[in-house]
Amino acid sequence: MSKIKFDVTCDYYQLLEVNENASLQEIEKKYYGKHAALSVMINHDQVNTEMKEYYSQLRDKVVEGYIVLKDEESRKEYDKARKGMKSIKV
Repeated sequence: MSKIKFDVTCDYYQLLEVNENASLQEIEKKYYGKHAALSVMINHDQVNTEMKEYYSQLRDKVVEGYIVLKDEESRKEYDKARKGMKSIKV
């Protein structure tokens, strides 16, 4: 069992703009691109404080998603938990 925590309600694949069969290289490429873009927005002088906070929180979720999806065991657990959530009918 993985010790990496994840938020099953967050779609890390959508957040990183990769499909569920994405390779580690694809995940890394998207992660580094998104992280860099969000870092620029957080540090941009013309972005207001409220938006900087939003971009900071979004970047934190991108990092979280990358950590989960790059680890094979965590990714399997995350995928299994997501499938369980999808089968729950509201």
